[in-house]
Amino acid sequence: MMQYQSVIYYRGRLSQSGQLAYDSLMQQWMKMGQQIRLADRNAPMKEMAQFILLDYPMIFYVDYYHMEYTVSSAGICMGGRYLYSREEAQRLFKMCEDWGRSVINRIPGWWDKQRKAQWIQEYLADLVEYDKSSRNAYNLVGVVQDQRAVCEGISKAYKYLCDLAGLTCIVAIGTLEGQPHAWNKLWLDGREGFVDATAALNRRHGARQLFLTPGDLQKHYQWDKKLF
Repeated sequence: MMQYQSVIYYRGRLSQSGQLAYDSLMQQWMKMGQQIRLADRNAPMKEMAQFILLDYPMIFYVDYYHMEYTVSSAGICMGGRYLYSREEAQRLFKMCEDWGRSVINRIPGWWDKQRKAQWIQEYLADLVEYDKSSRNAYNLVGVVQDQRAVCEGISKAYKYLCDLAGLTCIVAIGTLEGQPHAWNKLWLDGREGFVDATAALNRRHGARQLFLTPGDLQKHYQWDKKLF
């Protein structure tokens, strides 16, 4: 049975105390805890929570956009807010696992890493429609179950499949033409570059490039270059 090991990048951008709080929050979210407590009252909650969901596409069930918490001398306390019931989340988790295994098993083992990365982008571009009307559009379920998602869900699906394929990939966040956007950064045998699987959706016909060109990046994309 395939074991899922995510490439963890954003955790390393936090301070040592922030990493400890990250680990605690991540573990409580993985258990779908209802009363979440963190001992560090100075933990950077918004940044830390976002970093967890960028590092772990399979923690798709957290209602990040409605997260509320209180800070006291005892630390940070918040209720667990989730998009699905525990039973539904477990079903969807298994569905995503089965989907990922099925997709990756289609890739010939003798392909080099760049060809695998290109194939994954092609697969998603042919599978997904851009649609923000679903509550699943911002996470992995939008891609796997609905085949409808926005850039955040698509980039998380790309990272998830790259993780399973043994490719080093992270979700990148910033803006495209001044609007919030998510894409990916990929490292392949000494080469690194940005991949925008969402942009590939618009190229249904003709060749789709893997890496964005320096010209595309400079003209259209903005991001925190100290972060990644």
